[in-house]
Amino acid sequence: MDTSSQTYTYKLKIPVEVNTNEGMKKVEQLTLRRLQVRDIEIALKDEMAGNISNITIISNAAQQPREVVQAMDVLDYMQLQKGYEDFLGIGLGSVSLM
Repeated sequence: MDTSSQTYTYKLKIPVEVNTNEGMKKVEQLTLRRLQVRDIEIALKDEMAGNISNITIISNAAQQPREVVQAMDVLDYMQLQKGYEDFLGIGLGSVSLM
């Protein structure tokens, strides 16, 4: 996989709809940017507050609210996570435990 690319795009098999301040928002694909150290810091803070850090990492990298990731079908979430880990060249589990 070419890791020089700056983004990873995943087309959802089951699009999600979430209620935002601007009304209902339909999401059909997520484009995630490469991680920055601040993403890890935010995820670790969320993890200490009892949230699942991988959801935080993905929502930050996709620049989407947590609710979008939380509303995803589990199969989409697992395939997105696997593809993103391949894109980054590291497992998200190792990132969240740093």
